[in-house]
Amino acid sequence: RPASDWLEDVIQSFEQPPGQTGAEFPWSKTRDLVRLRRGELSIWPGMSGHGKSMVIGQVALNLMAQGEKVCIASMEMKPVATMHRMARQAFASCQPMRRDIQDLHRWTTGRLWLYDQQGQVSPERILAVGRYCHEQLGVTHLIVDNLLSCGIPEDGYDAQKQFVLALASHAHDTGQAVHLLAHSRKVADETKPPGKFDVRGSASITDLADNVFSVWRNRGKEQAQDD
Repeated sequence: RPASDWLEDVIQSFEQPPGQTGAEFPWSKTRDLVRLRRGELSIWPGMSGHGKSMVIGQVALNLMAQGEKVCIASMEMKPVATMHRMARQAFASCQPMRRDIQDLHRWTTGRLWLYDQQGQVSPERILAVGRYCHEQLGVTHLIVDNLLSCGIPEDGYDAQKQFVLALASHAHDTGQAVHLLAHSRKVADETKPPGKFDVRGSASITDLADNVFSVWRNRGKEQAQDD
């Protein structure tokens, strides 16, 4: 294609900087700093027990409130458990009322789908789910929880690279945003936040991503509040 085909897109890129496009995070302090754009691959690493799935659930609720369509493929949590937690998040209550739970599920119709399979799923199946959600359901954000459940050995670095590259290509080709949760390496001191290079597995996992959002629970702050 001739370079002039992209004229209007280039003009728009100058007139509307990337930082001003895309869906917002749930937290007001981040809205002028970062957005979740369609067609990008985001990696969400974090240590076990630090709330990766919990955070992505809150993000999913906020995405739907902005008109996005979301599919969550969690191979670790059953759909009932996923919706149980999201109901608590939606109403900021440990025990939401029956009417509220019913309202939430009606509201998610046409906005939220859950892939119902637990355990190990092949990379090919995850990619097929992404394509189906894009083509048949119009899903704009695919959440995969998590890399270890995608049938790739922890030391299978080349297989990890190929899978993440395939997810990135899928996102870029379809315009669907893909969110892949991953584990950070175990460390002796969990009071220090992990960085991009602490993701368990191949370095290509983060190298191939458009965004990396490290999830870390501030244990020291929690302890101080409890005291």
